[in-house]
Amino acid sequence: MNAYAGVIEGFYGIPLWDRESRLSYPSWLRDHGFSFYIYAPKNDVFLRKQWSDDWPESEMRLLSEFREECRINRIDFGIGFSSVIKDGSPAKKELAVRRAGEIDSLLHPEIFAFLADDIRFEERSFIARDQLELIRRMRGSVSSGKFIFCPTYYSFDPLLEKLFGGVPEDYFSAISEAPSCIDMFWTGAKVCSDNYSLDDVESAAKVLGRKPFIWDNYPVNDGKSRADRLLLKPYACRDRRIVSRVAGYAVNPMREAHLSKLVLSTLPFALSGETLGSREWKQLIAEEAGARNAGFITGNIGRLQGAGLGQLSGNEISQLKAELAQISPDKFNREISAFFDGEYRFNPECLT
Repeated sequence: MNAYAGVIEGFYGIPLWDRESRLSYPSWLRDHGFSFYIYAPKNDVFLRKQWSDDWPESEMRLLSEFREECRINRIDFGIGFSSVIKDGSPAKKELAVRRAGEIDSLLHPEIFAFLADDIRFEERSFIARDQLELIRRMRGSVSSGKFIFCPTYYSFDPLLEKLFGGVPEDYFSAISEAPSCIDMFWTGAKVCSDNYSLDDVESAAKVLGRKPFIWDNYPVNDGKSRADRLLLKPYACRDRRIVSRVAGYAVNPMREAHLSKLVLSTLPFALSGETLGSREWKQLIAEEAGARNAGFITGNIGRLQGAGLGQLSGNEISQLKAELAQISPDKFNREISAFFDGEYRFNPECLT
């Protein structure tokens, strides 16, 4: 691939991806030209709500195992840490910096990401300078080769101000003072952007004071408007010229781990300026998931992605399930069956 691109497991959802699903990613990413995987699920409480606590030993073993699988496959392993400090407490900031160093020592990630996204602050006047202080100090406390910061305001989308309050006057002028070695995530013109143009990227670079590191929220489906849909269409409207204007390109996948690969496999085409026709798209799915799954997905994409469960009648869902039952069960169609059975429900913690 012609970009430093990879996956950020950054969605809301219970349960988290299971061990086998996550472990399948490093070799798959390597084989498809991707470069990194950042572990940052919103519902891992030890990265967010209980950020000052240690992972239980069993979970630490799983993370270490995954980190080793990334190393074997030459995929950069990253960790996304969100120390939620709402009151500017100096003691809490000190603890957050120390905890970042501990995580770095435990897992030795190539990428350390400090994520200040989707947090409601009661008082916003201090957050710009507080976040600038934290990212400077955390950068000094970790040995990771790459450090990425996700601002609280990570898009020009008015939705963020509606949910989290107006952007403090000094916010972007302050965070743009961060050392140039620190990258910054940006989701585009919208929280869930349909396209990325050269103008979008250049506008972001101006406010961040550096090339943005794209966080692409397609095909993630944890938000209320997307939770009842499987977003399986290939990437489109990603201007290939942005590749040289960004620091990297991270994709936030669906809660369905294996189905997400069907979409991710189309990103290299989009970023090189190629448009996949319906025949090429179906063939690409068939290579990943088999011809019968490809036929089911492409034949029903209008209902899976366009309408979604909420717009389908009980009879339509029963017909789809009966059609799916004719295909030998595998990891792809099991996720579709689970979707039909309502196992991937909307998590109201997802505000965006």
